[in-house]
Amino acid sequence: MRWLGMFDRPRDSRNNTGNSRLYAAWEARMGIVMAIKEDPSVGEIDIDESINRAVEDATREALEYEGSAEAFSVVSDTDYKAAGKDLKAVKGMIKKIEKERSRITSPLLEKKRFIDSLFGRPLGLLAKAELALKEKIGKYLEEIAQAREKEGEERRAAAARLAREAERADGKGKGEVAAVKRAAAAAVISAPLVAEAPDVKGVSLYFGWDFEVVSLEELVKAVARGGAPFCLLQPNDTEIRKRVRALGDGFAVPGIVVHKKSIVRAAKG
Repeated sequence: MRWLGMFDRPRDSRNNTGNSRLYAAWEARMGIVMAIKEDPSVGEIDIDESINRAVEDATREALEYEGSAEAFSVVSDTDYKAAGKDLKAVKGMIKKIEKERSRITSPLLEKKRFIDSLFGRPLGLLAKAELALKEKIGKYLEEIAQAREKEGEERRAAAARLAREAERADGKGKGEVAAVKRAAAAAVISAPLVAEAPDVKGVSLYFGWDFEVVSLEELVKAVARGGAPFCLLQPNDTEIRKRVRALGDGFAVPGIVVHKKSIVRAAKG
């Protein structure tokens, strides 16, 4: 059996019911290729020299504004007016640069979304297939592991019983019987386990640990008592900020301090 290449057309697939799915998959792949061929610009990023020069000019101007802003001090009305003028100019530059960036990137993002949508369905189906196979393999290997564990427990119990019988035989002066019992116990422990999964290269099962918070209230109580570290609790910054913005200093919760901050707004120059 030969695996078909990604763009190989299945032989006689139209007339073979068993290969109908292979042909459908081939048609889908070729549809992607043809869609890309119809738009030769897909995958190309054409940044001409005029854009490079514009970016260089904008960067030089931005560096000047950044250096000036860092060194600027607002200690008078004149300074305030000058800083306000520069702030509006900076906002205007940001708007201009963002507009140019969007002009270039929007078509690229559209093409990316187009390609993602083409490959999204097969990737989604393969992800489901991967999950299903992993679940089935995992279940089988877990059953094997449980069988091995049970077999090991049974063997240890049998070896312990044989060891006790050997001790009783020693007590009765039956040294040869005791030696046979001890040899049998050792053989029971050392023999290979019957439950064994075949070796499949690249596929294995490992056991890790996961968790589930079944009671947030109990977790909070445990932290409050000192029975668990504070790092197990994470404040909901989004919810806290939403309530602080709505209530201002009327938001009163132990452990949270609300303070007023100044926010400077400026129109775009």
